[in-house]
Amino acid sequence: MNGPAATRRSLVTAFVVAFAVRIALGAVVNGHSGAQRGFSFYGTMADNVLCGRGLVWNFYEGLGEKWANRGPLYPLFLAGVRWVAGGESVLPVVIAQAAVGALACAVPVALALRWGGARAAVVAAWVAALWPYSVVADTGLVEHVVYALFAGLAVLFALRAADGGSPVRGLAAGLFAGLATLSRVTFAVSVPILALAAMRRRPRLRVAAFVCAGVAVVLLPWVARNHAVTGAWVMGSDAGRALWVGNSEGTFRRYPAESIDKAEVEMLRALPSGEMRALKATVGDEIAQDRLFREMALATIAERPAETAWGGLRKAAALWSPVLNPGPVAAWKLAVFGASAVLLFGSVLAAAVVVPRLRADIPVCLGVAMSFTAVSALFWGQPRYLAPLHGVGIAMLAAFVAARLGRRSAAA
Repeated sequence: MNGPAATRRSLVTAFVVAFAVRIALGAVVNGHSGAQRGFSFYGTMADNVLCGRGLVWNFYEGLGEKWANRGPLYPLFLAGVRWVAGGESVLPVVIAQAAVGALACAVPVALALRWGGARAAVVAAWVAALWPYSVVADTGLVEHVVYALFAGLAVLFALRAADGGSPVRGLAAGLFAGLATLSRVTFAVSVPILALAAMRRRPRLRVAAFVCAGVAVVLLPWVARNHAVTGAWVMGSDAGRALWVGNSEGTFRRYPAESIDKAEVEMLRALPSGEMRALKATVGDEIAQDRLFREMALATIAERPAETAWGGLRKAAALWSPVLNPGPVAAWKLAVFGASAVLLFGSVLAAAVVVPRLRADIPVCLGVAMSFTAVSALFWGQPRYLAPLHGVGIAMLAAFVAARLGRRSAAA
């Protein structure tokens, strides 16, 4: 870098490239045949919002309407774009999500600046702009694009709050953690880790209290809304079903080589008629239905403890797999995702040795990663669930590269 002006130009150029690449690939990959790839229920929820029905969708196999089993942030974002653009136009959604994905590149930039200075920030900007997974997934019909942004910001501000015990930064960390949880409910497991991280400096309890307050400000309206539509004070209504799907005897007949959704459909269709009748008897009460799923799951786990433990390890391994799954192991997946994952993990380890500024923050980052792993072991995992932490890894990679370049410059 020749100075601050050159750094700013490089960063701006990287953000522009990130936006352009996401639009280009999004139009080709996620706009094919007039429909985005991803989960159609998000589109259904968005359309239901626009027509006045609310955040609801019909679950498959005739198990009734679901009001509270998905986080609201992404379908509301999607509804907002469709309301502005009109109808179900794909290109405006691709453009809007490309903009959010490009904006999310600021998270690894800020982390890299923290750990390695301006040179690391520039490296992080370019790696994030062209990161293979993000340039495709950011424009798909999945919650990743908003989830990754807010999860990364929650980690960033928790680390900043820990620097000087700042209650304001703690509040920001809580607000972003709440938004990440509204994107994907399982992020709630990471919230205690972020609150503990913010307690590294005095005043410890006050900072942690501000983190919790920020989370509460964001989540309590959603919990109140769920009470209004389901009659229960819950964050979501899907834990029991997910526990059953992830720990049943038929879980691994298709998963992880194929989608867990395919395994679930097969398991539902193979249920004894009495159990399916009991589930369908609760069609008008998703909380009761989820409770019944939880009872089925706990009974299965109690009958097969060793198989459940082994399955948990397999599910955690699927989360950390260097090959994008589900789906066949294709050569392009090994080249694009496998190579980039190995490079990323290797650089994280190297950065921990080479970059002193990073070492104090690594336990927090690892703690969040382990919370993701625990959720996957309990329910199920796929590499896309780890994607919100890619920005943290990219920042570590950039800090390592910048440190090596700095040493070469000093030696020269």
